[in-house]
Amino acid sequence: MVDPQANSIKQQYLLLVEKLLPTFGEREAKSVARIVFEDAFEIRNFERTDLLTSDQSQQLHDIGMRLLKNEPVQYIMGRTEFYGLPLTVDNNVLIPRPETEELVYWILENHGDRPALKVVDVGTGSGCIAMALKKKRPDWVVHATDVSAGALKVAQQNAQDLNLEVHFFPQDILTQPLPENYDLIVSNPPYIPPSEKVLMPSQVLSYEPDLALFVPEDQPLIFYERLAELIASQIDPCQLFVEINEHLAKEVQSVWKAKGLIGIELQKDLQAKFRTARAKNT
Repeated sequence: MVDPQANSIKQQYLLLVEKLLPTFGEREAKSVARIVFEDAFEIRNFERTDLLTSDQSQQLHDIGMRLLKNEPVQYIMGRTEFYGLPLTVDNNVLIPRPETEELVYWILENHGDRPALKVVDVGTGSGCIAMALKKKRPDWVVHATDVSAGALKVAQQNAQDLNLEVHFFPQDILTQPLPENYDLIVSNPPYIPPSEKVLMPSQVLSYEPDLALFVPEDQPLIFYERLAELIASQIDPCQLFVEINEHLAKEVQSVWKAKGLIGIELQKDLQAKFRTARAKNT
């Protein structure tokens, strides 16, 4: 006799986890399966014995095939969460990481009591940093720039969906000045030399945008040098907060000292790696 529950939500959830186990391991397989059922079908109870529809079953099969090709679940679902905010993402932008949330926390921790700051997020990508800062500090004026038209489109969509007033500008920071003067510059710039590709997960290399990840092998600090020049050009006192390559933390510090920045500080993440840094121009 055919088990009437073989195609139940519970059984389909368990089957997806089983399919993902060899690729992801148990913990991540369960997490990815949970995201799929919640985001694709708005199902949060995985013990349900009712059945998926035929369309849902086909959609689940298609999603599973993409996951088995190592495509990030965030791109498949078209969304992720950052600092408590739901964000649209696609392969024009990086998937926001927990260490970037730590950068936002560090900024808010240091500037939580300062009203009406003027801030620019350089290389905004999905807009995650700009959105989080504006959401937590609605009195701040927040601008965001990116060289990628595709990234700006995603970020603008996120601002619209979240009803957050963030002003966007196309900009190549390596060749163009900032559009205005700011109290605070924040950036998660490209910082990975090609030689470090061997250390990276295959799904990052296959699906996330090279433009947002990699720098020339012979110029691994090119964006940190340029950011130092940009903050030095600010008329009034200005602080710089950035995410950094853990392997080049001391080099960033040295470059900033040579560029005349002061108050330089490196901060470790929850894994005790130097992943963020700050400095000021005066």
